[in-house]
Amino acid sequence: MKNSLLKLAIIVGLGFWALSPELAIGQSGQALPTVEVQGSFANPPFTQEQKVETTNRLVYDAADLENSSADTLSDFLAEMGVAVVKAATDYDHTLMTIRGFRTDHLSKELDGHILFLIDGRRTGTSNPSQIPLLNVQRVEILRGPEMLKYSGAAAGGVINVVTKRGGPDKLSGSLEVGAGSFDYYKTQLNLNGLFNNFDYSIGYSYSQKGDYKDGHGDKVDDSEVDAVYGGLANFGYTFNGRHRIGWATYYYEVNDAKRPAYYDDANEQEFGPSVMDRYNISNSITYEGSTEDERLSWEVSYTFGENWSKQYASGIKQLPMAAKFDRKVFQSRVTYKGDNFDLTGGFDYLDYDTEEGSPKDGERPSNPPKPVGLPMIPTGKYENLAGYLVGDLRLMEDRLVITAGLRYDQYKVKDKRQDPGDQASLPLKHAGQRLPWSKTFTHLSPSFGISYLPIDWLKLRANYTNSMRPPSPRELTSGWYEPYNFWGYPWNKAEKTNTYEGGFDLNFPFFNLSSTYFYSETKDYVYQHSSPDVPPPPPGVNLRQRVRNADKQIRAGLELGVSGNVAGALGYDNFELRPYFTYTHLFKMAELFREDYNGPLVFGDWRMLETAQIPRTTMSGGIRFRYPSIKFNANLNFTYFGRIPYYLPVPRGVPADTDTPKSYIPGFTIANLSLRKGLVDFDDKGNMELRVDVTNLFDRQYRFGTLPAATATTKPYYLPGRAFYVGLIYNY
Repeated sequence: MKNSLLKLAIIVGLGFWALSPELAIGQSGQALPTVEVQGSFANPPFTQEQKVETTNRLVYDAADLENSSADTLSDFLAEMGVAVVKAATDYDHTLMTIRGFRTDHLSKELDGHILFLIDGRRTGTSNPSQIPLLNVQRVEILRGPEMLKYSGAAAGGVINVVTKRGGPDKLSGSLEVGAGSFDYYKTQLNLNGLFNNFDYSIGYSYSQKGDYKDGHGDKVDDSEVDAVYGGLANFGYTFNGRHRIGWATYYYEVNDAKRPAYYDDANEQEFGPSVMDRYNISNSITYEGSTEDERLSWEVSYTFGENWSKQYASGIKQLPMAAKFDRKVFQSRVTYKGDNFDLTGGFDYLDYDTEEGSPKDGERPSNPPKPVGLPMIPTGKYENLAGYLVGDLRLMEDRLVITAGLRYDQYKVKDKRQDPGDQASLPLKHAGQRLPWSKTFTHLSPSFGISYLPIDWLKLRANYTNSMRPPSPRELTSGWYEPYNFWGYPWNKAEKTNTYEGGFDLNFPFFNLSSTYFYSETKDYVYQHSSPDVPPPPPGVNLRQRVRNADKQIRAGLELGVSGNVAGALGYDNFELRPYFTYTHLFKMAELFREDYNGPLVFGDWRMLETAQIPRTTMSGGIRFRYPSIKFNANLNFTYFGRIPYYLPVPRGVPADTDTPKSYIPGFTIANLSLRKGLVDFDDKGNMELRVDVTNLFDRQYRFGTLPAATATTKPYYLPGRAFYVGLIYNY
């Protein structure tokens, strides 16, 4: 706590130092609300970048970000209608689902189907709550050929957070200080500028929160978070006008985030209050340049960092259950822009080293023996060497566009720590076989697409993309060191997904509509399964699921987005009144675990996906109001998280049969209100602004997942009820 207060004091001190009259040079490009010129609320025609998109690429701009109550990527995407399973506190992982593909439930980047980037570089996490919205310019969801520039393994898509570059002034930015419900306090500092070819952009935030109350006003004990730190920084020097050498840092840290006691129905076990520490940092060295006519450009980056988490049972900071990932990533790219075509090619290299541990590691057998008290041990290695070529051909005055992409990946997954006792739990067909230490996977992923504008305001599009995700070290080889209740499987195959989508976009000056149908078929999907060919556990050993391939999975659904500026349509161009609505529905989520299985169980039948916490339907809607002349912005947002189908649990040791009853976790709607009001201008020295946010406006009592049973020492807990936040922002 002392370190937290010291850091807070340093941040505030830096902010007031930056606000001194001698340094307050120029006016901010980030002042909120931004002053709009007449008619600027109208939608521009399709840009060239939009014309070449053959997938439903979603781009959330500065207006979306500035009028949101969110401080993290997870909360922002939830308001935009993405299926986000929020955690009650920063202790737990925040899950996210796109088109039925989800992130890993333990925040492990290699195990998920959605990739998170900052400025095109990997963050090392699949937890969107660990990505702060500091100096962010836009957020985009990439698919198809654009996805292949960054990964061939992200069947759910690539989410890229694009930050602001420093400039054009020598110094600009903002300082925010605020407080809210549940003893919540926050300080946030943004600095950016350009001076003698040197540009800089710095964002840093600190927050803390006490025990919260749920929608019924009941206090949830052991739910406080001692401190959360976030940071984004980008420095660069430009020479000869076309070459820039830079350094970028992403940083996120959580100290003493607590989780209340609860009862786990699946494992029939009580868990007391626990404490979690998290840490993630990435540093990147970058170089980018171009020819004088800018037809040819190139960029190179090298990123290194680490991501770890440590969980302490009963709040006692002794030997933790922990995981750590060290990463080194090299990226290079060359782009040629022609009159009628663009072409981009590049090479990537990823090197991940994993470590795992649990409180009882010192008591368990290991080979070679492991010292008692060592929190983590090396467990796996993951390498990826890739090359890609992506391009588009523009015909008929850019009305007809053909896109294509090709990516080659070679993965090598290695086990660094084998468990001798793992042999007994292998399927019978592998009894007595030697466990493989490493596996190599190779794949060529193609993508093809077409877009056509028959008229200026209508775009038709279609795309096919193939992707492949290899099993991670944890999914191949995890054994006794795995702190959770499942085992890897060394003979797992790589997943291969074919995704088809088609849709249209309408773009009028005061109205937008987008509709997309998507269909994905995955072969050899990797997930936890109770396999029919795995022998039962010996007496005294917990029942564990294997991470196994499912022969086939299918996901199909519809995406819809619509918005319109009512004020502009009625002839008012000095303010914006914009209703908006997004809708995603999965028509089908089905799995065929074993295509040739003829036994009495359900393994040979198509059945609904049991994957937890994937709703069939999500919706987001609301009204955004902006009136620059009175310096007032408001946004009322409603998010609907649909019901989740699932199979009721059966007693331990009893296999699920065809009569297993199906049930549903109820859906719910959460409303958030965000208000911004300019208070006072200080001429050329900036302005002061008031920020008011109300989350869970109607005090809804809700939770994700089933409600666990109450015991003598635990009771089920819900997510936070209505919360207020009031902040003062000085823009300079």
